[in-house]
Amino acid sequence: MTGGSELETTVVKSAKAKPSLIIYSLDQEHATYSMSMFVTKLQLRLRHGGVPYENFLGSRDSAPKKKIPYVKLENGELMGDTALIVNRLIKEGKLENLDNGLSPEQRAIDYCLRTMIEDRVYYLVNYERWYGNYYAMRDKLFGHLPFGAKHIMGILTLQFSKMMLYFQGTGRHNPAEVQHFTEEAVVALAGFAEAAQKKVGTSAPFWILGQEKPTEADFTLFGALAGYLVNDEVQPVMTTMIRSHPSLVDYIERIHGAYFADYSHLPCNIASWPSHT
Repeated sequence: MTGGSELETTVVKSAKAKPSLIIYSLDQEHATYSMSMFVTKLQLRLRHGGVPYENFLGSRDSAPKKKIPYVKLENGELMGDTALIVNRLIKEGKLENLDNGLSPEQRAIDYCLRTMIEDRVYYLVNYERWYGNYYAMRDKLFGHLPFGAKHIMGILTLQFSKMMLYFQGTGRHNPAEVQHFTEEAVVALAGFAEAAQKKVGTSAPFWILGQEKPTEADFTLFGALAGYLVNDEVQPVMTTMIRSHPSLVDYIERIHGAYFADYSHLPCNIASWPSHT
């Protein structure tokens, strides 16, 4: 996909209010969760903060940091990296600083959770997607292209992904080792969710550190888990692990119901899930 405004077509609006910014991603579908945790992470952060936005189809060539997502701010500036975008909106007074009120220990835990998901789980899932489910990934990303273009883009993306995973380190492991690491991560996240779940007595969302308000880790975690459940055909092992922990399912369903009622139903009913075993 090449750069240029002619490729940027409207996908969906988040609210009736005039959008404060535009989110650019590679998503082709309306009202469903992105395969990219970072897209949904940013969308939830904005929805929670009451900041209206629009989704447009963009391209890496147009992105300031050559990665997805990126945004166009009210002043027309393009900006990349979700953490930097959120910090900018906090400084401008458009989003609440959710670190306020947290103890130094809570801030450290929040940071460690975000880092684990973005810099550990992200690569474990990409390993499963590209090493174990290449054709499903190819069709998911490039199924809208003619067969020849789909084939070429699939091969190029596979080669790039394997190179990235090798140099990052995850690609040096075998599938059994990666699955073990993945299970460790999911069990750790479920432990946090179980502890937080016990602190709520209503059907409202609960947050991963058990606080009355979310922390930044919640937006990253929900972005990851929701994308894995909806796109389960490209990482069935990870999805099955998530489904085996009711606390994570409850965590996802509550946030989905509160903030993404306009999206396609999130398939969190365990009894309705097909088995991937």
